[in-house]
Amino acid sequence: MGAKSTVTIYTGKGTKTATKLYWGSSWYVWNNDGDTAYLYNSQSKLVSKKSG
Repeated sequence: MGAKSTVTIYTGKGTKTATKLYWGSSWYVWNNDGDTAYLYNSQSKLVSKKSG
């Protein structure tokens, strides 16, 4: 995947594809109270941040 590509990250279980990644959690992860998700590339550079 190149720059500006979109990847959707799911906390539950599923089958990984080029555009969908699954964390594999079988329990709740987000508490809907201002959680923040950080996405880093393979060089440990922050590439995206999303707050709820």
